[in-house]
Amino acid sequence: MDIWDKRRRNLTAWMAIHGYNGTQVARDADLSINTVNKFLRGETRTLRWSSLDRICKIVGINNMAVLDSDNPFSDTKNKLYALIEEMSEEEAREELERLTSEK
Repeated sequence: MDIWDKRRRNLTAWMAIHGYNGTQVARDADLSINTVNKFLRGETRTLRWSSLDRICKIVGINNMAVLDSDNPFSDTKNKLYALIEEMSEEEAREELERLTSEK
């Protein structure tokens, strides 16, 4: 599956479960309703990264990596993404080194 197809599928599922629709999200994110709805319907292959980031913030996705996941509803992974977001680059590098050295 193409990465943008996965992002679209996961975003659409996330929005549905949390009660959002494309028009509402577009308005709240100050984006073109037409552009957002075309993306969600698959008529547009991609969105600008900044637009996707704004949409994610509106619907409560703290890290866009959630959209690249096979299961965007994994509570464990979502908590991990949130922890990573809070880390400095140095802390992330040290943790990555610690985890990879344990293998």
